[in-house]
Amino acid sequence: MKKPRAKFIEALEDRTMLTLLGQQLFPSDNPWNQKISQAPVASNSAAILSSIVSKYGDGRLHPDFGQDTKSSNPLYGIPYTIVHGNTLAKVHVVIDDYAYQSDLKDIPLPANPVLEGDRQNGQVAGLSTRGDSHLLVWDEDNNVAYELYNASRPSENSDGKWHAAGETYWDMKTNAFRKLGWTSADAAGLSILAGLVRPDEGLPVSEGGQGVINHAIRFTLQNAVILNQYLYPASHTANPGNTNAAIQPPMGSRFRLKSSVDISTLNPESKVIATAMKDYGMILADNGSNFFFSGASYSVDANNNFAKTWNDNDIQDTTHGLKSLHYSDFEIVSLAPVVTSLSASSGGAGTQITITGRNFTGAAGHLQVLFGSTPATSVTVVDDGHVTAVAPAVSGTVHVRVQSGVNDPNDSANYTGGVFGYGISATSTSDQFTGSSGAVNHAPNTPTNSSPADSATGVSVTPTLQSSSFVDTDSGDTQAASQWQVFRASDNSLVYDSGVDATHLTSLTVPSGKLANSVAYTWQVRYLDNHESWSAYSSPTGFTTLAAPPTTNTAPNTPSNLEPVNGTTGSSLTPALQASSFSDPDSGDTQIASEWQIFRTSDNVLVYDTNTDTATGDHTRFNVPSGKLSNSTAYRWQVRYMDNHQAWSSYSTATAFTTLAAPPTNSAPNAPTNVSPATDSTGVSLTPTLQASSFSDPDSGDTQSAAQWQITRVSDGTVVYDSGTTSTSLNSVTVPVG
Repeated sequence: MKKPRAKFIEALEDRTMLTLLGQQLFPSDNPWNQKISQAPVASNSAAILSSIVSKYGDGRLHPDFGQDTKSSNPLYGIPYTIVHGNTLAKVHVVIDDYAYQSDLKDIPLPANPVLEGDRQNGQVAGLSTRGDSHLLVWDEDNNVAYELYNASRPSENSDGKWHAAGETYWDMKTNAFRKLGWTSADAAGLSILAGLVRPDEGLPVSEGGQGVINHAIRFTLQNAVILNQYLYPASHTANPGNTNAAIQPPMGSRFRLKSSVDISTLNPESKVIATAMKDYGMILADNGSNFFFSGASYSVDANNNFAKTWNDNDIQDTTHGLKSLHYSDFEIVSLAPVVTSLSASSGGAGTQITITGRNFTGAAGHLQVLFGSTPATSVTVVDDGHVTAVAPAVSGTVHVRVQSGVNDPNDSANYTGGVFGYGISATSTSDQFTGSSGAVNHAPNTPTNSSPADSATGVSVTPTLQSSSFVDTDSGDTQAASQWQVFRASDNSLVYDSGVDATHLTSLTVPSGKLANSVAYTWQVRYLDNHESWSAYSSPTGFTTLAAPPTTNTAPNTPSNLEPVNGTTGSSLTPALQASSFSDPDSGDTQIASEWQIFRTSDNVLVYDTNTDTATGDHTRFNVPSGKLSNSTAYRWQVRYMDNHQAWSSYSTATAFTTLAAPPTNSAPNAPTNVSPATDSTGVSLTPTLQASSFSDPDSGDTQSAAQWQITRVSDGTVVYDSGTTSTSLNSVTVPVG
């Protein structure tokens, strides 16, 4: 059989899932984190929206949360409490109403967690006065959430214990769902925390937030509007008697702000939220008021302290805020898989094809490809519009269908019938594949990671990934593309995906902004041949990025003047200034510069300033150049040090010296002679003491004021040690270590 020609796939946009205090709520392929901006509109969308508008009017979108001013006003929104489960003691909660559908787990509870329905500055007593009284607890140490419905405090119960109507436990590191037919703290069986808009993500960057919301948003409709069925990811119904699927959406339906709605003039916070409604949409999660969507009124830090809140003048504004949007600005999308084309229409067992279509993400690891009724040998989700699959043995012509979800033939309340998921693609002439027993194309050999080396540390946040050369068992096959992926090691979240890259085949530099400092990552790569067969991914290897510079930096310690000592007289006109060693309160900081200053004592005039001296070498020592100082003059000097984050120390305490008098006529001293070590000595210490002859001078009365010692390497004449002008080591000097 002739091999099919390669069809290239353009890589779609890469995105990094933003986080709660650095951790992602549910994996990237979870429906909460699924981008649905390109999904088709559901066939009954117009009828459903028309029914709602005709019954209730074209009302305004309503943010069911607001600004927290820490006053005695009611707390508007659903609060969440952050705990550290590895150290905080767990508390037993008595489940009163829905124990048979609850996760009966003890919860790490602080002394006074905030409940939905409390005041902004304190508790509200009495369960009946707090509405749903949700209690959401997120354990940062383990990335798990505990969600309680109708929670009541020990002081409100005769047994002195915490009580709740129901409890749900969510492991946010996994694709967790409720047992089908079970509720949660939300009527639809969904996580509440995952669907809240929070100030830490929704505020623009200029206001201290992330400036983007990368997940779907929880919202409610009135009971009479909702079909008594559930749609993935929901698992529970609460609307008995509502059976008109033509005009009633099931629990779990995904609503989306229409792309045609102009949000360019919205206020900054409102615009961030509205953008998320276009990109990720809203999930119908509970009975309530129409188009009320949920949020936390304030965000907390890792110690559960109040951190950020919304601006009501922004989000509640009816002209440029979220309330300027109406019911009719929304539509319902269909997230059922759609197949539009196959890269090859025939082939034998082992043939790899690329399936193009829509809605291939959000399956939570449960996407499969069926050739007729036979599953593909392997399936890889490339992006929302592309899947690769290896064909099984097929007889005749069959439809290639994509199924999103797991088989569930038993629950009639499941909107998609036999699949808990978005369902299975419809058949068409575009998805037909004919089996063949002819020659097949073999996948390329699995590449190996070369660089960075496994477990490398201090790696750049824009590293260059290098892999092995392309190898294929099929003679003549060449490499057409690669796909590079980087994961955060702590939770295996995908933080960068190159998509199908036909340019960077065996080497790729990760773009700026994808990786963070001091974080461990793993990476892998796979190769595509010119007949569109993918290799397996390489075995992942890890690296850790370099630490970020400190956000606050302490200045170096103030140096001390060592030489010339204070009050020295007869100093050279080119003295060697020596200060103390560099030290800094910040661990790991190093010295990169010094600044030396000399003043004339008589009038305090600055006669010499090195300015910022970054010359390589010893920053604690400086030789004053010739021509700067005069004879018989008193000076004082000082120095300061700069660290590697450009912070200056204070200047040292100035010390004084007086230069030597200028002789009217002066003969040079007699040349000294070397005494020890003797000439051609061997086995001499690395820190030898050099001894020279006594000072003698032709001028009667002249005395020795200084000496200068030098050591030269014989092999190349390089001066390896120079004491400079020293007024202390006159006839002998011990060579310093190193």
